[in-house]
Amino acid sequence: MKKLALILALLLAMGGFAIAEMEPTITGDASISFGYDLDEGTWGLLNASSSTLTLTLVSGSAEKMGEGAWYGVIELADFSIDFDDAGTHYAVEAENGDDDALDITWGTLITAETPDEVFVNVPVSVTVPSITAKITDGNLYFQFYSEPDFDADFVAEIEEDEATDYSFDEDTLVAGSFEFGGTFGPATVALQAGTAGNYEDTDPQVMGFPLGLVIGLDVSPIMVDVALATGLAYDTAPATGIAFQVKADVAPLSVTAAFDMVLDGGTTAWEASAGISADVSPLTIGLDVYYGNDYDDVTEALLADSDLDVAIGLDADIAPLMVGVDVDLLNVINNLAWTVDATVDFAASEDIAVAAGFGMGSDDIIDANLSVEMTGIIDPMTFTLAWQAADDLTDVAADETEVLGEIVFTASIAY
Repeated sequence: MKKLALILALLLAMGGFAIAEMEPTITGDASISFGYDLDEGTWGLLNASSSTLTLTLVSGSAEKMGEGAWYGVIELADFSIDFDDAGTHYAVEAENGDDDALDITWGTLITAETPDEVFVNVPVSVTVPSITAKITDGNLYFQFYSEPDFDADFVAEIEEDEATDYSFDEDTLVAGSFEFGGTFGPATVALQAGTAGNYEDTDPQVMGFPLGLVIGLDVSPIMVDVALATGLAYDTAPATGIAFQVKADVAPLSVTAAFDMVLDGGTTAWEASAGISADVSPLTIGLDVYYGNDYDDVTEALLADSDLDVAIGLDADIAPLMVGVDVDLLNVINNLAWTVDATVDFAASEDIAVAAGFGMGSDDIIDANLSVEMTGIIDPMTFTLAWQAADDLTDVAADETEVLGEIVFTASIAY
């Protein structure tokens, strides 16, 4: 509660934030469905409903600036306070096992039910503002309140491939940090430094100095970024990450090339990626290539890894049809796989819409769905007849239960 009070005090002290008109927004819907499960042979009715009442008390952003050649700036962005009956789960702890004496801990999110906790919905939604505080002359700046990055990671992953990355935050707790940087024509430079422990820690995890450096050059249509992440004065030498990236956007083409390297003692791991995409309506085409010499902590060996992903998309609006086709060719660690997904939307009239979907892949699994939606029969109701949840028509995967899917008729009404 103290944190919330502090935030509100900051907002009131700074002034200039927006107070929305306090008129409630109410939405709600209810439906009844009759369904038949083709796999299990079960049938029956299912009801569903939801409603939301929202009253926005405060929302917006605020900024306060000083004066002089060098001046201070503090920015609070995207804050709001709403009453929302959807609520948020918070922890409520019983004292001495007495459920009548409850202590609500504000801001403690429930993630798992435990015997000494009771679930409640607090009908207040608070979006805490992001805070940026810095000293600047309009070009150079000294930023002392921001989330530190301390990473050197530009190479993109392909599907489930775990690309090597170096993030100082993951290896060592960064207790506090600052950033010094500036803009020099098309170039930007940012130097980050911090400490792993702080003066209030009686037993800091590791005392040391994480360092980060990011240099950017934007000469349209080409952008170049260089990043360094390392540290000093640690008990054991931290790894050092070095990253390089080049981007070029020349419509309809977009090209990206990246290289990351991690130096960890006597071991060097590196990875590189390149990608090119084209957007020529109604076609989109993408090609991504990855290659790395990745260090495996389990086998303590350097593993060569090459991946390829080719994606082709088609989205065509041929009234009254909307057609979408996606083809994906994927090679991860020398295992070739492919998938094809297609969707068709057909507006038969203003009140009748038909949608169908179909997908198949090299795993021999085929899925499909079909629905007809009708409006205008009884205002403001919607009626839907659907064949859905047919996720494995060929019954290949042993863990799949929805083979033939379900036939469902639904009547819904919304406000």
